Amino acid sequence: MKTATIQLKIKNQAKTTHTCKAIKNAFIQSCLNLDASIFEPYIAEDRYFQELDKYRFLQSLKDIFSSHSNGEVKKISLKHGKCQFCYLGMATHDFYDESGYHLFSYIISEENGLLDDISICNMGAASSLENFTKLVSLSNDSTERTADELERSLDEWINNAVKRKRNFNNNTKIVS
Repeated sequence: MKTATIQLKIKNQAKTTHTCKAIKNAFIQSCLNLDASIFEPYIAEDRYFQELDKYRFLQSLKDIFSSHSNGEVKKISLKHGKCQFCYLGMATHDFYDESGYHLFSYIISEENGLLDDISICNMGAASSLENFTKLVSLSNDSTERTADELERSLDEWINNAVKRKRNFNNNTKIVS
């Protein structure tokens, strides 16, 4: 009898771990396609991510995605990194556009193979510095770029940095 109970527990654990992978994959696909509707069916009604209920979390995704779905971003790629700011050292899922510009990052926390939380990672100055360094190196390496192109690139970098700061401020709660 005890063996059957242990096997049942392992079977349930495997099913839950499989579900965790499906949810994680759906979230990543949602980010790669800038489409929150891909992820929506995978969230239970009573599930909280980033201390937000299902619908507020989905709205936060839509807000982030809409700031990048203006037609300029053609392809998004995923790279794994580490948070350099709020969750120092935690593994991140970093999403970049086709030119290598950092768009946004999320931390997908798991515990014992089970999904614990999904939260935005603002990465602070690290991602901004990375993109600014890339912009400067492009301007130094390319003699074909005009001053207007560089100015537009710098304006875009500044606007995106302001958006990231605004998103950070909107998603951060002060605890007193």
